Amino acid sequence: MVFEAAHERFGKLPFAALFGPAIYFAEEGFEVLPMLEGMIERRRDVLSRRPGTKAVFTRDDGSWYATGDRFSQPELAHTLRQVAKHENDANPET
Repeated sequence: MVFEAAHERFGKLPFAALFGPAIYFAEEGFEVLPMLEGMIERRRDVLSRRPGTKAVFTRDDGSWYATGDRFSQPELAHTLRQVAKHENDANPET
């Protein structure tokens, strides 16, 4: 994995620590600001093409995220935790 190679060569933090902020925001979420709402609104056609992608950017009731909503991605947080935990699994040479 290129990311791992760059970390091995230049990284100063433990590999798992690199994912901490992303995991936090994916899990805890953050408030949707007007700029993000506008980006979602402008790209609805693209975001609607695949059900999985649309599900990321819509609430449980199917409406699109809007300003003031809390946007989180618990499935992404889970995936990032797995990657952070198994840094060498993707690289058979280590």
